[in-house]
Amino acid sequence: MAFDVILAAVGGAAAGLGTSAAFYLLRERAVRAERLAQEQTLKEQLRRDSESAALAARLATQEQLNQGRAELEKSFANQRQAIAAEEQRLSEREAVVNRQLDRFAQMEGELRQRGEALETTRGTLDVERQN
Repeated sequence: MAFDVILAAVGGAAAGLGTSAAFYLLRERAVRAERLAQEQTLKEQLRRDSESAALAARLATQEQLNQGRAELEKSFANQRQAIAAEEQRLSEREAVVNRQLDRFAQMEGELRQRGEALETTRGTLDVERQN
């Protein structure tokens, strides 16, 4: 009978040990599954953060390009305006020079006529002196 009690106690201990081992394995499996889920969540969050950072970088680069393009277009517009103003000044200067040239040509014609008139008068005076 004592053997039966010992055998029952050993059987109970073995059953308790088996149950404890089963609970331990179940708990380890649950912990592993939870760690795997956390790892997957972390990987997904890192992927989203990476995509967000890449998108932000592309948007910032695009904004810089747009800003640079706007500054370049503004610079070109200013240069075109400066060239147009310079062309206007040159055109006005050309008109002034042309008016001065026309005036000089007119004065040259008047001086030529005076010279011819003086020559005629001189010829007349020379003829009168000789008479």
